[in-house]
Amino acid sequence: MRARVLPLFLLAILVAVLTCTGCTMPAIGDVRYEGGNYSVAIDNSGQLSGAYLQVTAFRLSGWSQEEYSVVYQPLTGGPGHTVVTIPAELVPGRYRLFVYLLRDGTRETAVIRDIEV
Repeated sequence: MRARVLPLFLLAILVAVLTCTGCTMPAIGDVRYEGGNYSVAIDNSGQLSGAYLQVTAFRLSGWSQEEYSVVYQPLTGGPGHTVVTIPAELVPGRYRLFVYLLRDGTRETAVIRDIEV
């Protein structure tokens, strides 16, 4: 009986290791707004070609938020660290940014950041 359990246990460990090491999802890092542009840092282990970055800004007022703007930027490039600049006009105030990385109509990753302009 023990001879059958060991191979199954080793197989389960192998599957777990392969599952964890095969992740190629991009990660959205720092998001800033300066000089009429968003700057979004992306760390990626694969190709960005064919992907889009969407930034939806909600203006915050008291306990409410109202959609203010939505901008898109096509992405290109390969693996590594990339900073994407997207033109956008924000008036002074507080905002909540929903930043999505989209590919083939599917959200690959997303972050929410609060900023003040």
